[in-house]
Amino acid sequence: TTASGEFAAAAGEHLLTMSSSADTWVEIVDADGSHLEMDLLRAGTSRSYSGTAPYRIMIGRASAVELSMDGQLVDLGPHTRGNVAHLTLGGQAADASEPR
Repeated sequence: TTASGEFAAAAGEHLLTMSSSADTWVEIVDADGSHLEMDLLRAGTSRSYSGTAPYRIMIGRASAVELSMDGQLVDLGPHTRGNVAHLTLGGQAADASEPR
């Protein structure tokens, strides 16, 4: 038999939470290549995501977004250029990966 969703959450999964104070484009892809998000996050909206880490994340209008992983706030500043953030979270180190 296969494990239920409750058991599947144990290995390699983290909780991402994102809230936006302005409309912003968000793309989140997990380690399995699943698109957890690929849409416009409207101002005043908060969303949560779970999947298999590491997560590749792109956030447009990064200055308007607050991102946390497992309850810890992620500083988007070092990963932002032109108000667009590109980062990878949840791998061996929770920091930006080299561009591919």
